[in-house]
Amino acid sequence: MYRLESEPPLGSCLVVDTDRLGQPRISWRLPGEGFDFWHEVGCLALTFCFWCSLLAVIIALIYDLSVRDGSTGLGCCHAFLLLWLAFGLAIVMKLWNGLRRPVPASIVLGTSDLKYDPGRRRSDNTDSWRWFGTPSARVVDCGQITKVQFDRLGERPRLSVDVGSQHLEIGGSLPAPELEWLAVVLRQWAGLESSRTAADENIKKWRST
Repeated sequence: MYRLESEPPLGSCLVVDTDRLGQPRISWRLPGEGFDFWHEVGCLALTFCFWCSLLAVIIALIYDLSVRDGSTGLGCCHAFLLLWLAFGLAIVMKLWNGLRRPVPASIVLGTSDLKYDPGRRRSDNTDSWRWFGTPSARVVDCGQITKVQFDRLGERPRLSVDVGSQHLEIGGSLPAPELEWLAVVLRQWAGLESSRTAADENIKKWRST
């Protein structure tokens, strides 16, 4: 089983521990959780007030039509009531998503495979309307990894793993020192020390700009 040869940078947000199988795991919290949570609560509170106001209007219309016109026009009110119920269901789904516990991103270095979980914020736009679950974790066989590269995309540092012809980006929210350390760890774990010289050149270019 692989063992880490170094510790994360001083003051790093990376947390190193083991999973339930005793395999090394590196995890980190996603940014912006607190703001997203309270922003979501405020929006939901306003939406809930609007939803209750709609109910009061619909009840008043049904009562008025039933008194003045009997059953005439009630079909339209029933349609509005169904739309109101659907709107309420959407609010409940958003509330459930907003109150779910955030999931940190993580990397598990297994004996023969790499498991990368991108994590989930408390309210993630990519997962807003799903009742359960988080974005699927990616499991990659060690033998399929051909390159681990630390470079930059525009002004943003980037760590990518080449799996055959596909590119897997890891830790998009992490700063450069953490990504640099992860690049070293992943190369050591995957046995790609031969590519270290090229990777070091990328790091030098990053630091010099």
